[in-house]
This record gives sequence, structure tokens and C-alpha cells, in this order.
Amino acid sequence: MNRIIITTPVYRSEDAIVPECRATVNALRDAGVAMAEWLIQPGPLVFDNRNRLVRHALTFDGWTHMLCLDADVSLPDPATDIGRLLARGVDIVGGAYQMRYEGGPHVICAARLDRGHVAPTSTGIHSVDWVGGGCLLLSRRAIDKLGPLWFRHEFNATRTDQTPEDVGFCQHARANGYMIWLDCDVKATHHQLNAWSAGVAGITTNQARCSMGAELSKETKSEIINGNLTACRQQIYDITINIEVNTIAGDAHAVEKLKTNLAMWMKKRDAFEQKLRELDAPAQ
Repeated sequence: MNRIIITTPVYRSEDAIVPECRATVNALRDAGVAMAEWLIQPGPLVFDNRNRLVRHALTFDGWTHMLCLDADVSLPDPATDIGRLLARGVDIVGGAYQMRYEGGPHVICAARLDRGHVAPTSTGIHSVDWVGGGCLLLSRRAIDKLGPLWFRHEFNATRTDQTPEDVGFCQHARANGYMIWLDCDVKATHHQLNAWSAGVAGITTNQARCSMGAELSKETKSEIINGNLTACRQQIYDITINIEVNTIAGDAHAVEKLKTNLAMWMKKRDAFEQKLRELDAPAQ
């Protein structure tokens, strides 16, 4: 009998988990599809959170699959949706949820390298080169084979940039003979705006709508700006570490690319710090 264990990485604290995500987990438990254990890992580095969750999950017996479910992702009919993914009988399959880019197309968080992102109107199951880790079902046998570092940042072909950790996972899996699948009949909901487009980590869709429309209170503005600032500082930290690693490796081209990104994020950080100063300034 198939049984799943659920893992959720969160940034900073469990407060980042949206109610819809909690409802999804509870529904899977109630239906007997998921084990009682729901593993949650807070921390500033998503790839590290994901790997720590996998290692923790491997200390439990009785599960055949792991559902990687992000804190801002939910399923409309959890038991049916996961049953559909399990019925595909494959080792790595993701549910379809949208990435959101400011001023850009709404596309599924999965892609074929020769044809780009999958369209939201797609149906059925598709072989892809990578799929997002926000709603990802993995077999235990694949996890056992691909360890001990499952989620990783990989360089692209020209070594000018690094992949997100879920893309790196898929690259690693494909290199070990696994196919990556996307089930477009499982429509997951992505509740939060992409940090690159909204410029904030942990800002909900409703907050984003408010920031574009109705006047916000000073406290809410401060919360949103501080969220932006936290995201910028985390990016600066991550990039600085990568610069040090690539300097040691002697990859001058990658270092220059990272320094360009670092300058961009430092500029954003300075802008948000200025906004906070203006917000805190006494009214004239």
C-alpha cells in the first residue's frame, strides 16, 4: 500500500504556512493517504531545508513516497489529486502550479529546455526537463538512489549562473536515469507571489493586492518593507557565499556574474532601507 510522508520547508518560521496548505495536509491525513508525520523545517536556506527534511524523513519507516509541499501551495481535492499522482506509477512527478512574474506570462513551474515553460492550459501528463519542488511527489526508491545531497544549486551550461535547488534536483535525477514528469491534471494553487516579481519573501496574494490598491496602514507598510528587506539581505548573504566558493574554485567568469547580481541586490536593499527611514520619519 502506498503511504506518503509530507515535507514542508519554510522561511524563518511556521507562520509562513498558509491555511490552505495546512488544510491540504489535514485532508490527506484524514483520508489515510498520508502518515501522521508532517515534517516542517524552518531556516534561511531553502535547499538546506529541503535536504534536512529528506534526511529526517528517512529516519521514519512505513512510507513509500514523499510529498514535497511548499508552505504557500495547496491542492483543491487533496486525496484525489495525490491518488492521481500515485496512480501514474512513476518515481518523480509534480503537480501543476503557476509561477508568477510581474508583467510576464503566467506559466507552470516546469519546463522543457527546448520549448520553455508549460502553459497553464495544458492537460495530461508530460515529460519535462524540470519541475518545481512546491508540489512534488518522489518515490522512496528514487530518494534512496539519489542521496545524500538531493536538492542542489547547479551551474548552467555556460557556468554564468546557478539553477534553483529544485531544478538542480531534476538535473541530478536525469543524470541518474530518471525521467521527470508533470501532471497537468493535478492543479495545485500557488498562494504567494514570486519573490522576484513582488520583491518580497512571504507576502501573500491578498497583501500584494492591497499594496497595489487600497491605502495600507503604517504598520502593514512597515511589515511589507521589512519582508522585502529580509529577502534582499538573504540574497546578499547567499551570493556572497557563492562568490567565496567560486573564488576558491578559480571560476572568474562566475565570480563576475555573481558580483553583478550582488550589486543589484545591494541597490534594492538600500532602497528598502530608505523607504523604512521615510516611513519612520516624523510627519512635517
